[in-house]
Amino acid sequence: MDELIKQFQKPEWWISVVVVGLLINIISDYLKPTLDSFFARFSSKVRQTSERQKLVFESDVQNLINNPEQLTSLKLETLRLNIRAILLIVVCLMLDKLPMMPFPYSFIFLFQSNSEVALPLRLFLAILGLFSFIPLIYALANLNRERYINQVIKSYEKRVNIIQSSVVP
Repeated sequence: MDELIKQFQKPEWWISVVVVGLLINIISDYLKPTLDSFFARFSSKVRQTSERQKLVFESDVQNLINNPEQLTSLKLETLRLNIRAILLIVVCLMLDKLPMMPFPYSFIFLFQSNSEVALPLRLFLAILGLFSFIPLIYALANLNRERYINQVIKSYEKRVNIIQSSVVP
C-alpha cells in the first residue's frame, strides 16, 4: 500500500496519466465516425430482419386463420418438438456423464501425471465433452421453434376470439 502511495506522488505517474488520456482522446476522435457508421449499418440490418420476421409471423397466423384444420397438427408439432428436446437433453447428459459410470474412480487417473492412462482419458473426456454440446444446441433449437409455434397459436386464438366476440351480439 505504501508503494502505491509513493507511485501517486511521483510526477512521472501523473505525466503518464495525462499522456495516456490525450492518446485515448485522439484515438477516439478518429474511431467515432467509423464506429457510428458500423453500428448504423448493424442496426438497420437488425431492423430489416425484425420486420421480415414479423411479416413471416403474420403470414403464419393468417394461414392458420384461413386453414383452422392446421391447429391440431401445429399442437402435435409442439408436442413432438418438446419430446425431441427432452430426449436430446438426456443424450447430452449421457454423453457428458456416461464415461465415468463404468469407472467411478477413473477421475483419479486424470490428476496423476505419471499415469499411462491420464492423457488418453483426458483426450477422450474432452472430446466427449465437446460432442455433448451438439445435442444440447439441437434441443435449444427445437425449444425455440416450439416457442414460435406457440406464439402463432396464441395469436390465432386471440384473433379468433376477437372475431367471434364481434360477430356474436
